[in-house]
Amino acid sequence: MVVGFVIFTCGFIGLSTIQPSNDFSAMAFVALAGLGFGSPLILAIAGVQLSVPHHLIATATAATTCSRAIAAAVFTAIFSAAFSTRLEKYIPEYVSKAAVQAGLPKSSIEAFVKALSSENNAALKGISGVTLEIIDAGVHALKQAYADSLRVVFIIAVPFGVLACIASSFLGDLKKAMNYGVDAPMENLHAKRRSQD
Repeated sequence: MVVGFVIFTCGFIGLSTIQPSNDFSAMAFVALAGLGFGSPLILAIAGVQLSVPHHLIATATAATTCSRAIAAAVFTAIFSAAFSTRLEKYIPEYVSKAAVQAGLPKSSIEAFVKALSSENNAALKGISGVTLEIIDAGVHALKQAYADSLRVVFIIAVPFGVLACIASSFLGDLKKAMNYGVDAPMENLHAKRRSQD
């Protein structure tokens, strides 16, 4: 489980460094994080089921699954709020700066940012002073704004991954319990004796 959380956390650390042009790196870090996520996901359920009395296995499994779903809902809200807040700040800031540097008149900045962020090509063409170079600069700045806004999601997640690595290192050893023995067989089987002729 510790190894899984370490791989998972390393994937998130890598994702927090991604730039708009890093397509391969993004896929590699997503694969790494996904590989690491599988181990704790399965081992946490197995550990819970092996460490509780048999009559509480269903309750413990349900509590573990529910707590994971609640944590996912809470963190999704946190991640969405952080991402949206940064995006609202970064898009006007990055796009207007890039457009002005590319030669867009200051009077056209607000309309340009609005048209570019809403992907309204017809409105872009009607803005005074807009050229293909300005649009390219704006698109590049828009991609950078999205990358920098999304980065905060992974930056928030990394400390929890580190905390999970530390906490899982204190778990007890389950090697003795993880064997081929069946504690609760579905049916009680008895060997049949062959009649001797």
